Amino acid sequence: MTEQLTTRAELATLLRCSERSVRRIISQVAATTPGFAPIKRGRAMLFTRRDIDIITEALRCPSTYVAEARYGTHGARSVSAVRSSPSPSSALALVRELTRKPPPRQRKRASVPTPLTVLTGGRDASR
Repeated sequence: MTEQLTTRAELATLLRCSERSVRRIISQVAATTPGFAPIKRGRAMLFTRRDIDIITEALRCPSTYVAEARYGTHGARSVSAVRSSPSPSSALALVRELTRKPPPRQRKRASVPTPLTVLTGGRDASR
């Protein structure tokens, strides 16, 4: 039984994005996923069903919120992964900081003019 191969253009249609986006996605998936190896024929790339599954899995949202709600699991999360909502006072402070007028620019001091020295001589006026 032969396995059906998909081209990059067909994959773009399947993912509902441009071929350029597919190229970007493929390079990201190839850099982060061991075992991802589409078939290369010259400049063309062909994808097996397994390759397409790896790509679609990489495009899924990493949020576990839906799974927690469905299965009732409440695992510990890293503090750095969860962004706390700002308190009203810190949000107000941020708004004030961002909308604050910058201090007025200091004027450059006017340079002191250097006196000009008039040289006498040069050409003879009698000529």
